[in-house]
Amino acid sequence: MLVLGILIAIGLVVDDGEGGRSKDSGTVAEDPVREQDRYPPTPTRGGAVGDVKITKCAVDPVTEGTAAGLLVTNRSSKTSDYTVDVEFLDRSGKRLGDGIGATRKLAPGQQADVTAQGLVRITEAVTCRVTDVTRYASVT
Repeated sequence: MLVLGILIAIGLVVDDGEGGRSKDSGTVAEDPVREQDRYPPTPTRGGAVGDVKITKCAVDPVTEGTAAGLLVTNRSSKTSDYTVDVEFLDRSGKRLGDGIGATRKLAPGQQADVTAQGLVRITEAVTCRVTDVTRYASVT
């Protein structure tokens, strides 16, 4: 029995061919960090899209900058931070640019007017489309 234990122990350490030693790929190294502590949870996306309504979509005639007015309503049960991605499209649906709007510490049921400002100069009429909404529970 002792010989079998020694052979098993020797089998767990193999030569890597370069003079060093490595553990057999079948063994699992102990890691004191739990998986959920290493990677933060994925933010809520799907349900948060319904929290945003476009209220305005325009090109400033002077600066030629695009802006989308957004009404963000926190429908979750926790005070939350929002990031909203918007695309600016021409009449045919071609993407001309994008913008981002954000708000922080929005209480449950509370609303905020947010502007998603575009960075590209555009001289034609645009339509706006929300492409992504990320909602995180606010950190105090």
